[in-house]
Amino acid sequence: MLINICTSANQHISTLALIVGVLYQKNHKQSASSAFYAIGECRYKTKTSCNFVAKAIMVVNGCLWNYFRMVENVNRVKTALMVVGPTAVGKTGFAIRLAQHYNTEVVSADSRQVYREMLIGTAFPTIEELEAAPHHLVGHRSVLDHYNVSMWEKEALETLATLFKRHNVVVVSGGSGMYCKVLEHGIDQLPDIDMALRDALAGEYATKGLTWLQQEVAKVDPEYYEKVDRKNPARLLRALEVYHTTHQKFSELRIAQPVTRPFRFIKIGLDLPREELHKRIAERAHKMVNNGLVDECRKLYPLKNKSALKSVGYTEVFNHFDGQCTLDQAVEKIITNTRRYARRQITWFKRDQQITWFHPDRFADALEHIEKGFITQKINPKKSD
Repeated sequence: MLINICTSANQHISTLALIVGVLYQKNHKQSASSAFYAIGECRYKTKTSCNFVAKAIMVVNGCLWNYFRMVENVNRVKTALMVVGPTAVGKTGFAIRLAQHYNTEVVSADSRQVYREMLIGTAFPTIEELEAAPHHLVGHRSVLDHYNVSMWEKEALETLATLFKRHNVVVVSGGSGMYCKVLEHGIDQLPDIDMALRDALAGEYATKGLTWLQQEVAKVDPEYYEKVDRKNPARLLRALEVYHTTHQKFSELRIAQPVTRPFRFIKIGLDLPREELHKRIAERAHKMVNNGLVDECRKLYPLKNKSALKSVGYTEVFNHFDGQCTLDQAVEKIITNTRRYARRQITWFKRDQQITWFHPDRFADALEHIEKGFITQKINPKKSD
């Protein structure tokens, strides 16, 4: 028995009342209500028999036992704090603050920060940021590697499985909407693509351009063309690869059956007023150039046809090397294209009704929202098994 019957009835009643307060504070209201009722009975009956004190103690002991069992179950629940939003909004710094608050680690869901050669143009976390909180799935691949969202999903799930052995909470940060979606809902298992076919299609795209690629996808799979981001060559090429491999439409092979993950999500979206976001985008573009973006692009120029390098910040500088524009014009184009990319990111994430949005400076408000989510989902963020 958690409480021994060894003192007066009034002392027991006071102790039981204190326990009721603790149960309410821990949000275990059902047990607290039962205990409170037992105390009321105890107060009413103590003048006639101390047996009612013993009865009340037994009831509260049962409530405490249920509470301890609840805590034990809570400690086994794992959750991913997913921080999403447009580029330049401040996701990295926000994710680091969350990781420090919960003494945990960060998994990146950025499709370009996986490449070790692309540091400046992807706003790769600085040395100081990497030291502030451990990061995973950043800089672990080469632009020479064949890599796609399916491979990232496998790596992300393996990484999370390892991290959840020592943390109840892990922060996932990234602006790649497809990566975030796949982590939560899974991805359809599509056929492996022959490298010769992949290289041939990539070569045609490099020669004939985006308009040709769009026309080809519209011709073989009009249903997918209506839904896909038509300015994303990687997705358009993927649709052509699958079609020429299977002779079936990509849209027909995408079954879209969501999976169930062994962990839960609390999703935080970061957003800024348009003028403020545009200002940050422009400042970051100029900062990248000052930090050596041109030199980074010059080293990567021989590989410019690799799909990883068909990204904002690199394509524009490559065009400058080809004599298509001045450096100043390339920088302005980077700013314009980054704004467009940010707009597409916002549109993508706003479709998810489970994301709660905050200004990046409202960390305390976001933290309060997260804590409420822990209570609702019965998550103990501070403890691990």
